[in-house]
Amino acid sequence: MKKTSLVLGFMLIMLLAMSTSLMAITFTVTSINDTGSETATEGKLSWAITQSNISPSDDDIVFDLDSGSTVTISGALPTITDAVTIDGDDGGTAVTVQVTTPGTSTYRVFNINASDKTVNISNMTIKGGDISEQSGENSYGGSIYIKDASVYISNCTITGSKAAYGGAILVNELSGPFSLNNSTVSNSIATFKGGGYVYSIVT
Repeated sequence: MKKTSLVLGFMLIMLLAMSTSLMAITFTVTSINDTGSETATEGKLSWAITQSNISPSDDDIVFDLDSGSTVTISGALPTITDAVTIDGDDGGTAVTVQVTTPGTSTYRVFNINASDKTVNISNMTIKGGDISEQSGENSYGGSIYIKDASVYISNCTITGSKAAYGGAILVNELSGPFSLNNSTVSNSIATFKGGGYVYSIVT
């Protein structure tokens, strides 16, 4: 009987440990500047994305900026590879996430390649660069490039970017739905296909 109780107790501890490890974690962005590669610096957006990618759970990235309402990235952020909700509501103000010089800098804001995962982006303005002269996939989606994932974008403004395909957003492949809800896409240019808006090349 004692042996059975010990086994059951051990199993219960293991189940509790597993459930705890899968609980959503919230990563808070506090810095208004990011080189795109500050993955070890807590408070940076690149750090938050990296931590979310590592975590086994469906995590949240939120904003509590130490000043202003704009996060400026001076280099490409890490690719989003796991399920995450990125909410730009900072105390009632929608944050802006932008490249150093919107419409000019040669990189985009978000890269998403999260097969069979769900990515939610809400309550923010996203301003990408000009990647129209880049080659291959590097020229896709001036602000957001979705390689693979289920993606829901809501209450966002996506503006000021330029790409060869999909001036604002390019959807390449999807393991689930893509939704753009209550959002504005404007002032974005595609030099080949996709106009200034969303271009899909789902195969």
